[in-house]
Amino acid sequence: MVRRFKLSVGASIYILIGLGFLGLIGIASIDLRELSTSLKEQKQVELRHLVDLAVGIAKEEHAAAERGAVPAAEAQKIALARITALRYDGNEYFFVSDMQHRILAHGVSAQLVGKDLSDTKDPTGKRLVVDLVDAVRKNGSGFVDYVWAKPGADKPQPKLSYVAGFAPWGWAITTGVYVDDLDAQTWAAAQRSLLAAVLVMLLTLVVSIVMARRITRPLKAMTGTMGELAAGNLQVAIPGVGRRDEIGEMAEAVAVFKTNAV
Repeated sequence: MVRRFKLSVGASIYILIGLGFLGLIGIASIDLRELSTSLKEQKQVELRHLVDLAVGIAKEEHAAAERGAVPAAEAQKIALARITALRYDGNEYFFVSDMQHRILAHGVSAQLVGKDLSDTKDPTGKRLVVDLVDAVRKNGSGFVDYVWAKPGADKPQPKLSYVAGFAPWGWAITTGVYVDDLDAQTWAAAQRSLLAAVLVMLLTLVVSIVMARRITRPLKAMTGTMGELAAGNLQVAIPGVGRRDEIGEMAEAVAVFKTNAV
């Protein structure tokens, strides 16, 4: 014989509450994933615009050289100086390398100019300058993720760089930003979502407990009354008479049964 699982009305209500809470957590998780993706895409758009600006400088000076306004070597020096001087978001900078990984200009580390950085690696072993140049070789531009020392941080932080090539001079023009702040924004949003979910859960739980008691207590009382009536006790009081809900209707029906049984 198959035993049927007994599930009380109160337990059913609490299960529904739990499922609702899990649903809230699931929706919040999806929203946070979309937020993280959106923030990164926004950074990517910003980096593209910034590098396009630097590439535009190279194009201007190259055009001047093509017109014969300045020698090609001088045009390159002017372009590199202008790109070196570019700043945004405080002290964020650009750097330029050739296709052999040699640094031609660097916004904050002039001592790197002229050096081959093909063997420079981040703490995970990624050869970032090689990867940047490879992105230019393969697609003309691209994004490279890596980790790097950040001023004020006790350990290397994730960084996102965008590189675009300038084919006439064989340059790879790069800028990058730390994206640990994106993780911080996502975590802050996660905390807000979790807090909101907990508050909704608590409010729903309180309301549900009150409603469950309003349902289960009268039902238990009615069950006891029906047992008394079945045992022949016709003097038992009928609970719930006068209620303006389904339990009240049930009580009225039981009262009619009692009256007819007398």
